[in-house]
This record gives sequence, C-alpha cells and structure tokens, in this order.
Amino acid sequence: MNRLITNAGYALIAIALAPLLALGLYLLANALGFSNVANRMPDTIFSIFMLQSYTGGIANLLGELPLCVLSTWCFMHMTGIEGLL
Repeated sequence: MNRLITNAGYALIAIALAPLLALGLYLLANALGFSNVANRMPDTIFSIFMLQSYTGGIANLLGELPLCVLSTWCFMHMTGIEGLL
C-alpha cells in the first residue's frame, strides 16, 4: 500500500510538471532554430495541459469526497455546538 501511494504521488507530480517541461523544450527548440520540431509541439503541449486539468479535477474530487464524508459524520455524531466545545 505504501508503494501504491508513493507511485501515485510521483505520477501526480510528473503530470503537474510535464506541461512546464514541454513548454521549456518548445522554447529551447524555437531558440535553437528547430522550427519544424517547434511547430508541432503546441498541439502536444495543449494535450498535456488538458491531461493535467482532467487529472487535477479527478484528484480534487477524490480528495474532497472523504473530507465531506468525514465532516458530515462528525456533525451527525456531535450534538450541535456543545459537542464541538
């Protein structure tokens, strides 16, 4: 289970950094004069940005759902404001 959590963390970090690395590679290719390579990269970078946004949305959903359930459970098991104090 530890390995699964570690690998999921690495995957989320890689997905977060991939568009920035691809954008840097595009700028480098453009600066070095590889125009035919640089001309094809914006579509790839856009696809990576879309993957990042979808993955971020799913990660937020999966992270927020347990928090909502936990807060609802706490509210149901505590008797109003007196239970919180």
